[in-house]
Amino acid sequence: MAAEVETMAYRYLDERDVPWHGLGTPVDHAMTAEEAIRLAGLDWDVTPSPIMTDGVIIPGYTANVRSSDNKVLGVVSKKYQIVQNQEAFGFVNQILQSEDVKFETAGSLCGGKQVWITAHLPPENILGDEVVPYLVFTNSHDGKNSGTVATTPIRTVCKNTLTAALNNARRTWTFRHMGNLESKVLEAQIALDLTHKYMNALRGFAENMVAKKISRQKLEAIINQVFPLDEEASDRIKNNVILMRDSFKEIYKNTPDTQNFNGTAWGIFNAFADMATHIQPLRKTENFQEKRFSSFIDGNKLLLSAQEALMAA
Repeated sequence: MAAEVETMAYRYLDERDVPWHGLGTPVDHAMTAEEAIRLAGLDWDVTPSPIMTDGVIIPGYTANVRSSDNKVLGVVSKKYQIVQNQEAFGFVNQILQSEDVKFETAGSLCGGKQVWITAHLPPENILGDEVVPYLVFTNSHDGKNSGTVATTPIRTVCKNTLTAALNNARRTWTFRHMGNLESKVLEAQIALDLTHKYMNALRGFAENMVAKKISRQKLEAIINQVFPLDEEASDRIKNNVILMRDSFKEIYKNTPDTQNFNGTAWGIFNAFADMATHIQPLRKTENFQEKRFSSFIDGNKLLLSAQEALMAA
């Protein structure tokens, strides 16, 4: 089992839908909250426990202990508000209460210190493509990270994640583990606006990008900007950069579902999205899939770099 993934469940449709080496429980349908909690092995609670040394309780701090195995997940201040896994699923349901919510994946990372949930919403049409907005919820039990809710759109035909940095649409919301989670639902709904503002902004972004023609000369300059070659670097690094450039060109040339957009900034952005979503890293660590997942919440560096270069071209 990969270093980061402890337990998980995921909807399985085809080989491109299998996350994180196929770990966990495959399901042939989108799950309800109750199914996801059970199948993903998240049916446990976290309880605060006093911390003692030499028989004396340490004031101001408690240990977060998992009910299923008494494992200590983290040491937190007494102000820390525990968000139970059951509450997390209920929170996502409440945010999307007027939507047809279906859970796609859920699981536990780092021995239970972090949990995640993904739910998909009704698809949107962008330039003739079906793009599905996903809501990703992550929560920590170790006190090291805030909770995060993010919108991540994915092209259905190729499973490419089209996470763009859009100035006029916020796509993430974070909350600290203080106070009552239920009281934050309205704030989260306003911040995310049920993903619709982001998807509308993405549609406008796509329309502008497809209208922007990119010549072969400009494309070469964009590729060189995204994958810069340092002449003073080692031969290994230079070879890796050249390999990444060649890999992108191969994707751009041979990806059939974006051929209608060739020669446009949108077609190039989609090719970078395919590369960011699916290409195997040059150094494949044991948990590279989990890091890739995190990058689409925080902002994938390759896509952000590509977007910057395309906007400047």
